Amino acid sequence: MTLAHRHLVCLLLAASALAGMPVIALARGAGASVIGPRPLWLLLDSAMQPTGVRDILSISADSVGYVDMTGASVARPLSMVSLIVPAGWWTRTTPRGVGVEPMGEPTMPSIRQPGGLLETIDGQRVPGNLEFAVPQPAADPSRRPTRPSTMSGGQQAGRPPGGGGQPGQPGIPAAPNSGDKPATEIVGEVEDSIRWQHPTLGTLSFKLEQVRRWSVDQQPWAPAAVPERDALLLANGDKLEGFVAGLIGNTQNSRVELAVKLEPVSGEPLLLPVQRLRTMLLSGAPALPPAQASRLILADGTDAQVGTMLPLVGGKLKTHLLASAAADSVVRIDAPLLVGFAPSARTLIDLAATLVSPSQPASPAKPTVTATRLPRTEPADLLSGSIDMPGWCTAVMTVPADAKRIGMKVVVPESCRIYAECTLTVSLAGKVLTTRVLTAKDPVFELNIPISGGGELRITLADGPAASGPVHDRVVLRRPIAFR
Repeated sequence: MTLAHRHLVCLLLAASALAGMPVIALARGAGASVIGPRPLWLLLDSAMQPTGVRDILSISADSVGYVDMTGASVARPLSMVSLIVPAGWWTRTTPRGVGVEPMGEPTMPSIRQPGGLLETIDGQRVPGNLEFAVPQPAADPSRRPTRPSTMSGGQQAGRPPGGGGQPGQPGIPAAPNSGDKPATEIVGEVEDSIRWQHPTLGTLSFKLEQVRRWSVDQQPWAPAAVPERDALLLANGDKLEGFVAGLIGNTQNSRVELAVKLEPVSGEPLLLPVQRLRTMLLSGAPALPPAQASRLILADGTDAQVGTMLPLVGGKLKTHLLASAAADSVVRIDAPLLVGFAPSARTLIDLAATLVSPSQPASPAKPTVTATRLPRTEPADLLSGSIDMPGWCTAVMTVPADAKRIGMKVVVPESCRIYAECTLTVSLAGKVLTTRVLTAKDPVFELNIPISGGGELRITLADGPAASGPVHDRVVLRRPIAFR
Protein backbone atom coordinates (compact mmCIF):
# COMPACT_ATOMS: atom_id res chain seq x y z
CA MET A 1 0.00 0.00 0.00
CA THR A 2 1.47 3.33 -1.03
CA LEU A 3 1.69 6.47 1.04
CA ALA A 4 -0.85 8.06 -1.30
CA HIS A 5 -3.38 5.38 -0.31
CA ARG A 6 -2.38 5.67 3.32
CA HIS A 7 -2.93 9.39 3.29
CA LEU A 8 -5.88 9.58 0.88
CA VAL A 9 -7.92 11.65 3.31
CA CYS A 10 -9.44 15.07 2.96
CA LEU A 11 -9.98 17.71 5.61
CA LEU A 12 -13.58 18.76 6.28
CA LEU A 13 -14.86 21.70 8.27
CA ALA A 14 -15.74 20.51 11.78
CA ALA A 15 -19.34 21.05 12.80
CA SER A 16 -18.40 22.06 16.31
CA ALA A 17 -15.41 22.90 18.47
CA LEU A 18 -14.33 21.25 21.68
CA ALA A 19 -14.12 23.51 24.70
CA GLY A 20 -14.62 26.48 22.46
CA MET A 21 -11.50 25.71 20.40
CA PRO A 22 -11.40 25.16 16.63
CA VAL A 23 -11.26 21.57 15.47
CA ILE A 24 -9.32 20.07 12.55
CA ALA A 25 -11.34 17.25 11.00
CA LEU A 26 -10.12 14.58 8.59
CA ALA A 27 -12.40 12.18 6.74
CA ARG A 28 -11.62 9.13 4.66
CA GLY A 29 -11.90 9.43 0.89
CA ALA A 30 -13.74 6.90 -1.24
CA GLY A 31 -10.59 4.92 -1.96
CA ALA A 32 -9.11 5.09 1.53
CA SER A 33 -10.99 2.27 3.25
CA VAL A 34 -8.80 -0.06 5.25
CA ILE A 35 -8.94 -3.81 4.66
CA GLY A 36 -7.17 -6.16 7.03
CA PRO A 37 -5.50 -5.74 10.41
CA ARG A 38 -2.64 -3.44 9.44
CA PRO A 39 -2.99 0.09 10.91
CA LEU A 40 -2.22 3.22 8.93
CA TRP A 41 -1.15 5.37 11.88
CA LEU A 42 0.26 4.90 15.37
CA LEU A 43 -0.55 7.12 18.35
CA LEU A 44 2.36 7.02 20.81
CA ASP A 45 1.95 7.94 24.47
CA SER A 46 4.65 9.28 26.82
CA ALA A 47 5.91 5.72 27.41
CA MET A 48 6.27 5.20 23.62
CA GLN A 49 3.51 2.60 23.68
CA PRO A 50 1.79 2.62 20.27
CA THR A 51 -1.93 2.42 19.53
CA GLY A 52 -2.71 1.37 15.98
CA VAL A 53 -5.52 3.26 14.23
CA ARG A 54 -7.12 3.10 10.82
CA ASP A 55 -7.72 6.81 10.31
CA ILE A 56 -7.16 10.11 12.05
CA LEU A 57 -10.50 11.92 12.05
CA SER A 58 -9.79 15.15 13.91
CA ILE A 59 -7.14 17.06 15.83
CA SER A 60 -8.17 19.85 18.16
CA ALA A 61 -6.54 21.73 21.01
CA ASP A 62 -7.92 19.11 23.41
CA SER A 63 -8.26 15.75 21.67
CA VAL A 64 -7.49 13.45 18.75
CA GLY A 65 -10.36 11.66 17.07
CA TYR A 66 -9.64 8.43 15.20
CA VAL A 67 -11.06 5.14 13.92
CA ASP A 68 -9.61 2.25 15.93
CA MET A 69 -8.84 -1.20 14.55
CA THR A 70 -12.37 -2.43 15.29
CA GLY A 71 -13.89 0.36 13.20
CA ALA A 72 -15.17 2.36 16.18
CA SER A 73 -14.75 6.13 16.41
CA VAL A 74 -12.73 7.11 19.47
CA ALA A 75 -11.59 10.40 21.00
CA ARG A 76 -8.40 10.54 23.06
CA PRO A 77 -7.22 13.56 25.08
CA LEU A 78 -4.33 15.27 23.31
CA SER A 79 -2.44 15.28 26.63
CA MET A 80 -2.18 11.48 26.29
CA VAL A 81 -0.60 11.63 22.82
CA SER A 82 3.10 12.41 22.33
CA LEU A 83 3.40 11.60 18.64
CA ILE A 84 1.33 10.57 15.62
CA VAL A 85 3.38 8.73 12.96
CA PRO A 86 2.80 6.47 9.94
CA ALA A 87 2.66 2.89 11.20
CA GLY A 88 4.86 1.68 8.34
CA TRP A 89 7.73 4.01 9.25
CA TRP A 90 7.68 3.04 12.91
CA THR A 91 7.54 -0.72 12.34
CA ARG A 92 10.06 -1.00 9.50
CA THR A 93 13.26 -2.71 10.62
CA THR A 94 15.65 -1.61 7.86
CA PRO A 95 15.94 1.69 5.98
CA ARG A 96 15.93 1.64 2.20
CA GLY A 97 19.25 0.57 0.67
CA VAL A 98 20.73 -1.16 3.72
CA GLY A 99 21.34 -4.83 3.01
CA VAL A 100 18.43 -6.96 1.80
CA GLU A 101 14.97 -5.44 1.95
CA PRO A 102 12.85 -7.44 4.45
CA MET A 103 9.92 -9.34 2.97
CA GLY A 104 6.41 -8.20 3.80
CA GLU A 105 7.39 -4.91 5.47
CA PRO A 106 5.64 -1.66 4.55
CA THR A 107 7.42 0.67 2.16
CA MET A 108 7.49 4.46 2.29
CA PRO A 109 8.20 6.77 -0.66
CA SER A 110 11.22 9.03 -0.87
CA ILE A 111 11.13 12.63 0.29
CA ARG A 112 9.85 14.92 -2.44
CA GLN A 113 11.80 18.09 -1.76
CA PRO A 114 11.73 20.75 -4.47
CA GLY A 115 14.38 23.41 -4.87
CA GLY A 116 16.57 24.51 -1.99
CA LEU A 117 16.37 24.21 1.79
CA LEU A 118 16.18 26.65 4.68
CA GLU A 119 16.96 25.52 8.23
CA THR A 120 16.29 27.53 11.40
CA ILE A 121 18.26 27.66 14.64
CA ASP A 122 15.58 25.61 16.42
CA GLY A 123 15.74 22.78 13.88
CA GLN A 124 12.92 23.57 11.46
CA ARG A 125 13.48 22.66 7.81
CA VAL A 126 11.58 24.34 4.99
CA PRO A 127 12.15 23.42 1.32
CA GLY A 128 11.71 26.02 -1.39
CA ASN A 129 13.59 28.93 -2.97
CA LEU A 130 14.47 32.53 -2.27
CA GLU A 131 11.60 34.83 -3.23
CA PHE A 132 12.01 38.46 -4.17
CA ALA A 133 9.46 41.08 -5.03
CA VAL A 134 10.40 43.72 -7.61
CA PRO A 135 8.56 46.98 -6.80
CA GLN A 136 7.86 49.41 -9.64
CA PRO A 137 9.59 52.81 -9.78
CA ALA A 138 7.64 55.47 -7.91
CA ALA A 139 7.86 57.79 -10.94
CA ASP A 140 5.63 55.49 -13.00
CA PRO A 141 2.44 54.91 -10.96
CA SER A 142 0.39 54.02 -14.07
CA ARG A 143 2.08 50.63 -14.39
CA ARG A 144 0.65 47.68 -12.49
CA PRO A 145 2.86 46.25 -9.69
CA THR A 146 5.02 43.38 -10.73
CA ARG A 147 4.16 40.06 -9.10
CA PRO A 148 6.80 38.39 -6.90
CA SER A 149 9.16 36.22 -8.92
CA THR A 150 10.73 32.97 -7.79
CA MET A 151 13.78 31.60 -9.56
CA SER A 152 15.64 28.41 -8.76
CA GLY A 153 19.14 28.41 -7.42
CA GLY A 154 18.78 31.79 -5.75
CA GLN A 155 18.75 33.79 -9.02
CA GLN A 156 16.47 36.52 -7.80
CA ALA A 157 15.92 40.18 -8.50
CA GLY A 158 14.61 43.16 -6.59
CA ARG A 159 14.48 43.56 -2.83
CA PRO A 160 12.15 42.49 0.00
CA PRO A 161 9.93 44.86 1.90
CA GLY A 162 11.08 46.34 5.19
CA GLY A 163 13.61 48.82 6.43
CA GLY A 164 17.33 48.74 7.03
CA GLY A 165 20.44 50.82 7.02
CA GLN A 166 21.86 52.22 3.81
CA PRO A 167 25.20 50.66 2.86
CA GLY A 168 28.00 52.72 1.46
CA GLN A 169 27.19 52.96 -2.24
CA PRO A 170 30.68 53.18 -3.69
CA GLY A 171 33.66 51.40 -2.25
CA ILE A 172 31.95 48.07 -1.49
CA PRO A 173 33.71 45.58 -3.74
CA ALA A 174 31.89 42.71 -5.34
CA ALA A 175 33.03 39.18 -4.67
CA PRO A 176 35.44 37.47 -7.06
CA ASN A 177 33.67 36.08 -10.14
CA SER A 178 30.50 37.93 -9.21
CA GLY A 179 29.50 38.71 -12.78
CA ASP A 180 29.62 41.72 -15.05
CA LYS A 181 27.79 44.16 -12.81
CA PRO A 182 30.08 46.33 -10.68
CA ALA A 183 29.39 46.57 -6.96
CA THR A 184 28.16 50.13 -7.30
CA GLU A 185 25.12 48.86 -9.24
CA ILE A 186 24.03 46.61 -6.37
CA VAL A 187 22.47 49.22 -4.14
CA GLY A 188 19.50 49.51 -1.83
CA GLU A 189 18.69 48.93 1.78
CA VAL A 190 20.30 46.12 3.74
CA GLU A 191 17.56 43.77 4.91
CA ASP A 192 17.73 41.50 7.95
CA SER A 193 15.16 39.02 6.61
CA ILE A 194 14.98 36.24 4.04
CA ARG A 195 11.81 35.91 1.99
CA TRP A 196 11.29 32.24 1.22
CA GLN A 197 8.91 30.70 -1.30
CA HIS A 198 7.50 27.34 -0.22
CA PRO A 199 5.74 25.34 -2.98
CA THR A 200 2.71 24.69 -0.75
CA LEU A 201 2.77 27.21 2.08
CA GLY A 202 3.47 30.26 -0.08
CA THR A 203 5.78 33.15 0.78
CA LEU A 204 7.34 33.08 4.25
CA SER A 205 9.73 35.51 5.90
CA PHE A 206 12.52 34.58 8.32
CA LYS A 207 14.72 36.94 10.29
CA LEU A 208 18.42 36.23 9.72
CA GLU A 209 18.81 35.69 13.46
CA GLN A 210 16.39 32.73 13.10
CA VAL A 211 18.27 31.11 10.20
CA ARG A 212 20.97 28.48 10.57
CA ARG A 213 21.43 27.52 6.90
CA TRP A 214 20.17 28.30 3.45
CA SER A 215 21.13 26.05 0.53
CA VAL A 216 20.21 26.07 -3.16
CA ASP A 217 20.09 22.28 -3.44
CA GLN A 218 18.46 19.31 -1.73
CA GLN A 219 21.51 17.61 -0.27
CA PRO A 220 22.02 18.68 3.37
CA TRP A 221 19.52 16.56 5.30
CA ALA A 222 21.70 16.20 8.38
CA PRO A 223 21.22 19.15 10.76
CA ALA A 224 23.84 21.84 10.33
CA ALA A 225 26.52 22.22 13.00
CA VAL A 226 26.92 25.66 14.59
CA PRO A 227 29.93 27.39 12.96
CA GLU A 228 32.25 29.77 14.79
CA ARG A 229 31.57 32.44 12.16
CA ASP A 230 29.04 32.99 9.41
CA ALA A 231 30.18 31.22 6.25
CA LEU A 232 29.34 31.55 2.57
CA LEU A 233 30.13 28.64 0.24
CA LEU A 234 30.45 29.76 -3.38
CA ALA A 235 29.47 27.77 -6.45
CA ASN A 236 33.14 27.49 -7.46
CA GLY A 237 34.05 25.83 -4.15
CA ASP A 238 35.49 28.88 -2.38
CA LYS A 239 34.54 29.60 1.22
CA LEU A 240 34.30 33.03 2.83
CA GLU A 241 33.85 33.63 6.58
CA GLY A 242 32.87 36.66 8.62
CA PHE A 243 29.58 38.32 9.56
CA VAL A 244 26.54 38.35 7.27
CA ALA A 245 25.12 41.85 7.66
CA GLY A 246 22.05 41.19 5.51
CA LEU A 247 20.66 40.97 2.00
CA ILE A 248 20.68 43.87 -0.41
CA GLY A 249 18.84 44.54 -3.67
CA ASN A 250 17.62 47.43 -5.82
CA THR A 251 14.16 48.97 -5.97
CA GLN A 252 14.71 50.63 -9.33
CA ASN A 253 16.61 48.16 -11.44
CA SER A 254 15.38 44.58 -11.73
CA ARG A 255 18.49 43.63 -13.70
CA VAL A 256 20.58 43.83 -10.55
CA GLU A 257 20.90 40.61 -8.57
CA LEU A 258 20.01 40.08 -4.95
CA ALA A 259 23.26 40.05 -3.00
CA VAL A 260 24.51 39.12 0.45
CA LYS A 261 26.58 41.68 2.33
CA LEU A 262 29.47 40.03 4.15
CA GLU A 263 31.83 41.68 6.58
CA PRO A 264 34.83 39.34 6.38
CA VAL A 265 37.28 38.51 9.14
CA SER A 266 39.68 41.02 7.61
CA GLY A 267 39.32 43.53 4.81
CA GLU A 268 36.49 45.60 3.41
CA PRO A 269 32.83 44.43 3.22
CA LEU A 270 31.91 42.31 0.20
CA LEU A 271 28.73 42.00 -1.84
CA LEU A 272 28.11 38.49 -3.19
CA PRO A 273 25.26 37.96 -5.68
CA VAL A 274 23.22 35.02 -4.44
CA GLN A 275 23.45 33.33 -7.85
CA ARG A 276 27.12 32.74 -7.01
CA LEU A 277 26.33 31.01 -3.71
CA ARG A 278 25.60 27.40 -2.88
CA THR A 279 25.13 27.66 0.90
CA MET A 280 24.89 30.34 3.56
CA LEU A 281 25.62 29.06 7.08
CA LEU A 282 24.99 31.37 10.05
CA SER A 283 26.39 31.14 13.56
CA GLY A 284 23.38 32.01 15.72
CA ALA A 285 23.02 30.19 19.03
CA PRO A 286 20.76 27.10 19.01
CA ALA A 287 17.24 27.58 20.38
CA LEU A 288 14.46 25.36 21.68
CA PRO A 289 11.02 25.46 20.07
CA PRO A 290 8.45 27.71 21.77
CA ALA A 291 6.77 26.04 24.73
CA GLN A 292 3.32 26.00 23.06
CA ALA A 293 4.50 24.95 19.59
CA SER A 294 3.32 21.80 17.86
CA ARG A 295 5.40 20.03 15.22
CA LEU A 296 4.21 19.17 11.73
CA ILE A 297 6.01 16.90 9.22
CA LEU A 298 4.98 17.00 5.55
CA ALA A 299 5.76 14.64 2.66
CA ASP A 300 7.83 17.28 0.84
CA GLY A 301 10.38 17.36 3.68
CA THR A 302 8.90 20.28 5.62
CA ASP A 303 9.52 20.07 9.37
CA ALA A 304 7.75 23.07 10.87
CA GLN A 305 6.54 24.39 14.21
CA VAL A 306 2.92 25.46 14.19
CA GLY A 307 0.62 27.17 16.64
CA THR A 308 -3.13 27.32 17.10
CA MET A 309 -5.17 25.26 14.68
CA LEU A 310 -7.72 27.41 12.89
CA PRO A 311 -11.08 26.59 11.22
CA LEU A 312 -10.74 24.76 7.93
CA VAL A 313 -11.08 26.59 4.63
CA GLY A 314 -11.50 24.83 1.29
CA GLY A 315 -10.75 21.35 2.65
CA LYS A 316 -7.27 22.27 3.90
CA LEU A 317 -5.60 22.24 7.28
CA LYS A 318 -5.08 25.81 8.43
CA THR A 319 -2.63 26.88 11.10
CA HIS A 320 0.06 29.39 12.04
CA LEU A 321 3.69 28.79 11.04
CA LEU A 322 5.44 30.18 14.11
CA ALA A 323 8.91 30.87 12.66
CA SER A 324 7.68 33.03 9.82
CA ALA A 325 7.97 36.75 10.41
CA ALA A 326 5.55 37.48 7.55
CA ALA A 327 2.48 39.53 8.39
CA ASP A 328 0.22 36.67 7.24
CA SER A 329 1.75 33.57 8.80
CA VAL A 330 -1.38 31.44 8.34
CA VAL A 331 -0.64 28.43 6.14
CA ARG A 332 -2.98 25.97 4.44
CA ILE A 333 -1.93 22.35 4.05
CA ASP A 334 -3.44 19.55 1.97
CA ALA A 335 -4.19 16.50 4.12
CA PRO A 336 -2.30 13.98 1.91
CA LEU A 337 0.92 15.89 2.69
CA LEU A 338 0.65 15.16 6.42
CA VAL A 339 3.26 12.67 7.63
CA GLY A 340 3.69 13.28 11.36
CA PHE A 341 2.31 15.43 14.17
CA ALA A 342 3.59 16.06 17.71
CA PRO A 343 1.37 18.14 20.03
CA SER A 344 4.55 19.46 21.67
CA ALA A 345 7.52 20.27 19.43
CA ARG A 346 9.84 19.86 22.44
CA THR A 347 8.79 16.30 23.20
CA LEU A 348 10.89 14.35 20.71
CA ILE A 349 14.70 14.51 20.41
CA ASP A 350 16.39 12.98 17.35
CA LEU A 351 19.40 11.24 18.89
CA ALA A 352 20.78 10.31 15.46
CA ALA A 353 21.39 14.02 14.86
CA THR A 354 23.71 14.13 17.90
CA LEU A 355 25.92 11.22 16.77
CA VAL A 356 29.66 11.62 17.16
CA SER A 357 32.14 8.91 16.29
CA PRO A 358 34.86 8.29 18.89
CA SER A 359 38.28 7.36 17.62
CA GLN A 360 38.77 3.61 17.43
CA PRO A 361 42.20 2.26 18.46
CA ALA A 362 43.81 0.18 15.72
CA SER A 363 44.11 -3.47 16.64
CA PRO A 364 44.71 -6.62 14.54
CA ALA A 365 41.86 -8.34 16.38
CA LYS A 366 39.37 -5.46 16.08
CA PRO A 367 38.93 -3.74 12.72
CA THR A 368 38.57 0.03 12.81
CA VAL A 369 35.02 0.86 11.71
CA THR A 370 32.89 3.87 12.46
CA ALA A 371 29.21 4.35 13.22
CA THR A 372 27.63 6.67 10.63
CA ARG A 373 24.28 8.32 9.98
CA LEU A 374 22.31 6.75 7.16
CA PRO A 375 20.65 8.94 4.50
CA ARG A 376 17.20 10.17 5.45
CA THR A 377 15.19 8.71 2.61
CA GLU A 378 11.64 8.87 3.96
CA PRO A 379 9.65 11.93 5.12
CA ALA A 380 9.18 10.55 8.63
CA ASP A 381 12.99 10.23 8.91
CA LEU A 382 12.87 13.92 9.78
CA LEU A 383 11.52 12.83 13.16
CA SER A 384 14.56 10.62 13.65
CA GLY A 385 17.29 9.25 11.42
CA SER A 386 19.04 5.89 11.59
CA ILE A 387 22.62 4.88 12.43
CA ASP A 388 24.68 2.14 10.82
CA MET A 389 27.16 0.24 13.02
CA PRO A 390 29.02 -1.85 10.41
CA GLY A 391 31.05 -3.88 12.92
CA TRP A 392 32.59 -3.68 16.38
CA CYS A 393 32.42 0.00 17.25
CA THR A 394 30.74 2.53 19.52
CA ALA A 395 28.07 5.07 18.65
CA VAL A 396 28.06 8.08 20.97
CA MET A 397 24.98 10.33 21.22
CA THR A 398 23.85 13.06 23.61
CA VAL A 399 20.66 12.78 25.69
CA PRO A 400 19.26 16.06 27.09
CA ALA A 401 19.20 16.44 30.88
CA ASP A 402 15.39 16.69 30.96
CA ALA A 403 14.77 13.50 28.96
CA LYS A 404 12.48 10.91 30.55
CA ARG A 405 12.83 7.98 28.15
CA ILE A 406 15.02 6.68 25.33
CA GLY A 407 14.06 4.26 22.62
CA MET A 408 15.18 2.76 19.34
CA LYS A 409 14.90 -0.40 17.27
CA VAL A 410 18.18 -2.33 17.01
CA VAL A 411 18.26 -4.55 13.94
CA VAL A 412 20.71 -7.00 12.41
CA PRO A 413 20.16 -6.49 8.65
CA GLU A 414 18.84 -9.55 6.84
CA SER A 415 21.99 -9.72 4.74
CA CYS A 416 24.01 -10.29 7.95
CA ARG A 417 21.76 -12.71 9.83
CA ILE A 418 23.20 -16.05 8.69
CA TYR A 419 26.29 -15.93 10.93
CA ALA A 420 25.54 -12.93 13.15
CA GLU A 421 26.27 -13.17 16.88
CA CYS A 422 27.17 -9.95 18.66
CA THR A 423 26.74 -8.27 22.03
CA LEU A 424 25.12 -4.84 22.27
CA THR A 425 25.71 -2.73 25.40
CA VAL A 426 23.75 0.45 26.13
CA SER A 427 25.08 2.86 28.74
CA LEU A 428 24.09 6.39 29.78
CA ALA A 429 26.38 8.75 31.70
CA GLY A 430 28.71 5.84 32.46
CA LYS A 431 25.97 3.52 33.79
CA VAL A 432 25.07 0.35 31.88
CA LEU A 433 21.33 0.32 31.13
CA THR A 434 21.07 -3.00 29.31
CA THR A 435 23.03 -5.66 27.43
CA ARG A 436 21.62 -7.81 24.65
CA VAL A 437 23.01 -10.62 22.49
CA LEU A 438 21.75 -10.45 18.90
CA THR A 439 21.79 -13.57 16.73
CA ALA A 440 20.19 -14.92 13.56
CA LYS A 441 17.33 -16.27 15.69
CA ASP A 442 16.97 -13.03 17.67
CA PRO A 443 17.97 -10.22 15.26
CA VAL A 444 15.65 -7.40 16.41
CA PHE A 445 15.63 -5.63 19.76
CA GLU A 446 13.08 -2.93 20.65
CA LEU A 447 14.79 -0.70 23.21
CA ASN A 448 12.47 1.37 25.42
CA ILE A 449 13.94 2.47 28.75
CA PRO A 450 12.82 5.11 31.27
CA ILE A 451 15.67 7.35 32.45
CA SER A 452 16.23 10.15 34.95
CA GLY A 453 18.67 12.69 33.56
CA GLY A 454 20.76 12.80 30.43
CA GLY A 455 24.37 12.66 29.40
CA GLU A 456 26.49 10.67 26.97
CA LEU A 457 24.65 7.70 25.50
CA ARG A 458 27.03 4.98 24.30
CA ILE A 459 25.92 2.04 22.15
CA THR A 460 28.75 -0.49 21.90
CA LEU A 461 28.84 -3.47 19.54
CA ALA A 462 31.29 -6.26 20.42
CA ASP A 463 31.82 -10.01 20.00
CA GLY A 464 29.18 -12.49 21.09
CA PRO A 465 29.44 -15.18 23.78
CA ALA A 466 30.85 -17.74 21.32
CA ALA A 467 33.74 -15.40 20.47
CA SER A 468 33.31 -16.23 16.81
CA GLY A 469 34.86 -13.00 15.53
CA PRO A 470 33.46 -10.04 13.61
CA VAL A 471 31.84 -11.98 10.75
CA HIS A 472 28.43 -10.44 9.98
CA ASP A 473 28.41 -8.51 13.26
CA ARG A 474 26.52 -5.44 12.11
CA VAL A 475 23.47 -3.59 13.40
CA VAL A 476 21.31 -0.64 12.39
CA LEU A 477 19.92 1.67 15.08
CA ARG A 478 16.50 2.60 13.74
CA ARG A 479 14.95 5.91 14.90
CA PRO A 480 16.97 6.41 18.13
CA ILE A 481 14.98 8.99 20.08
CA ALA A 482 14.58 10.50 23.53
CA PHE A 483 11.28 11.74 24.95
CA ARG A 484 11.02 14.67 27.33
